[in-house]
Amino acid sequence: MMYRLTYKDDEEWTRFLAYFKRRTHKNLDESGDEDLILHIAWDVHEDPAMEGASSSQVRAHFRERVESLTTVRRFGDQLHESKGIDQWSGGIPRNMACLAINQVYVDRSIKDAELDDATASEKGFMMLVSI
Repeated sequence: MMYRLTYKDDEEWTRFLAYFKRRTHKNLDESGDEDLILHIAWDVHEDPAMEGASSSQVRAHFRERVESLTTVRRFGDQLHESKGIDQWSGGIPRNMACLAINQVYVDRSIKDAELDDATASEKGFMMLVSI
């Protein structure tokens, strides 16, 4: 899950997401992991009240979201259902961390997107927030 922490410009945000998706696909292709592309969830939490939120605030919100999830796993003929963070939901990578994207990250990524991919120095960056 990505947290949008900037609402300065929707067009910039759209350009950022397009660049991020393009770079992700390219990186997976180059590493031989293109089969993972189908498993990426491009979920974005958008809430203008979170503009400028700190990593602690994002972590608290993300943890609350994960704690509200119900996870169902099959073991043989039986289903195991659990709610919240436990050995099952906590072990799913998408429930372990989220991305927090503020205006600095959007600006840097857009700058790199304007360069030729072969010469871009940073290739964009963002903050990973784990619970």
